[in-house]
Amino acid sequence: MKNKLLAVFSLLTVILLSSCETDFEVAADWKEITTIHALLNAADDAQYIRVNKAFLGEKIDALEVAQIADSLYHENEIQATMTALDESGNERGKYELEIVNATDDGLYKEEGIFATEPYLLYKLNTFLNQDHNYRINITTHRGNVLTAETPIVKDFTVRTPNPQREIDLSNLQDIYTLRWNTAENGFISELEMKFNYQENRIEGGEIVTQDKFIIWKIFSNKINVPTDGSTFVTHTINSADFFDFINRRLTADDLVKDREFVSMDFTFYIGSEEFKKFRDVTLAQSGITSGQAAPQYTNIEGQGLGIFTSRYRKEIKEVPLNSATIDELACGVLFGTSDLKFRPNKSNPSYPNCN
Repeated sequence: MKNKLLAVFSLLTVILLSSCETDFEVAADWKEITTIHALLNAADDAQYIRVNKAFLGEKIDALEVAQIADSLYHENEIQATMTALDESGNERGKYELEIVNATDDGLYKEEGIFATEPYLLYKLNTFLNQDHNYRINITTHRGNVLTAETPIVKDFTVRTPNPQREIDLSNLQDIYTLRWNTAENGFISELEMKFNYQENRIEGGEIVTQDKFIIWKIFSNKINVPTDGSTFVTHTINSADFFDFINRRLTADDLVKDREFVSMDFTFYIGSEEFKKFRDVTLAQSGITSGQAAPQYTNIEGQGLGIFTSRYRKEIKEVPLNSATIDELACGVLFGTSDLKFRPNKSNPSYPNCN
């Protein structure tokens, strides 16, 4: 029996389509469904909200329709506003959202099952007040009204990593402790590290230098307790996991003359309670078969679906490794990375070689 499912096209729910059939039968009559997806971030000077159409129909090939931009966006411009509310619920500002082609702002949609051009988003061109809640109001050309409200995840302090302090993971027993405080209104955390390096490649008999990086998802779905921003939490990484990450992401290459470590960037993401709920439901459904598809989590009120919430993103950039760790990466035998052709640290007498 074919799955009876509402085909909802949205940025944050693409994972669900990978496990569903592409032929959809829907018994209900046609009606307008709007999807709203937003992750407001108080660290940004502009906010982008995705507003799309969902559709109902018989024998719809979802993957085919997803490539048609007109199937994703409302054919007529909608009214979209965002309102700032203080702790008592009083309005402290109301803003009209501007529809933009996000590619003009340097935002690009990844290639995939959805049409990539135009990439239309609604934009609020201002910083958010972290002490306010924000409510979105969408009115479609058919008169349907959708609303949602979210608190703002606030800024937080990161003690380590610190760009002024080198990280030492040169020996088997080394452990590095990351330390940061929970963000107010933040319920769930993720952390990723970008390992930046330069690569000198042999191309057409010449040496070409390229800036490259690899990403390590250190953890995800870490629950924050408490959520008032008053408590520091920690997470440790050890040298074996660090070097295993590098070995898994990089390989020996005859066309590589050598590589050189540059720095590491750490990005913390702390999401709100609504974001946590949305993630929990989405991850739970990623293993559901097409015959078991269940409704998605949404906090959109009105004839719509999606998620309107906030997440704070904080970057700690240009964190260095100490000389001993760089030398181990380049020349050591403890972790098996010597064949990756990294240079030792610049103060090493053998630089740029190991001996």
